[in-house]
Amino acid sequence: MNKSVTIVTTFSDKNFADYAKHCVTSLQRYAERDVKVKVYTDTPYLWLQGHNWQNLILETEVPALKKFKKRNRHRVVPPGTKGFTKDGVRFSHKSYAWCHAGLNCDTDVLMWLDADTEVLDTLTSEYLTSFIKDGYVSSYLGRQGRFTETGYLGWNMNHPDAERMFLRMKQYYDEDLLYNMKHFTDCHVYDAVREELEGDGIPSYNLTEKVTTGHFNETFVGYLTHYKGNDKDNRRPHYKQALVRKREHEQGRHR
Repeated sequence: MNKSVTIVTTFSDKNFADYAKHCVTSLQRYAERDVKVKVYTDTPYLWLQGHNWQNLILETEVPALKKFKKRNRHRVVPPGTKGFTKDGVRFSHKSYAWCHAGLNCDTDVLMWLDADTEVLDTLTSEYLTSFIKDGYVSSYLGRQGRFTETGYLGWNMNHPDAERMFLRMKQYYDEDLLYNMKHFTDCHVYDAVREELEGDGIPSYNLTEKVTTGHFNETFVGYLTHYKGNDKDNRRPHYKQALVRKREHEQGRHR
């Protein structure tokens, strides 16, 4: 019996116009009907409501986010400047979204996707849950010597410590604990909590232990692609390249 899945993402109105439209329209096209999709936005997107789709207003659902942003508005890093890893406010939307989804999840698996990802082929619950391993509280794209690539994260919602993980990540923001670290992104908060749980014998599964580059695209080749950095502003060449790799992957599977 297949496990049930919820995919969650978030984006601002500006980011929808810039790139997130490709994420949600491709999810509408390729996510099978039994896969739930939860989208957190700044304003309502009524066309994202419907069968197994839910559109939630992030700051309405999560008033703690608004308080966190107000409390730390003096820490914002101006757009276009260096030091993005110090911009805890910018990345707090993402963390609060996945924590709210995790603490209100009614499926076996919760899967986070950045809004600058795009789906290339059918996403079945069987395919999505294949990345969630029994006995592990979460799955992640580890990068040796660097922080986790959080374009994707997956959680085993049947794990007895799943709620603990989400509550602890949320605590990092509710109590400004992230500012005790050297870097303040969602990636660093996830890693800090993951490592804390691992210290207590609660493991997470590294999907990319043997991958050295392109961690997201190598893991989900043929199904998902991630527009990182300048690729968001120059989508077409990256998309065409992803389709070429998709065909090569399919040919390799059928040999």
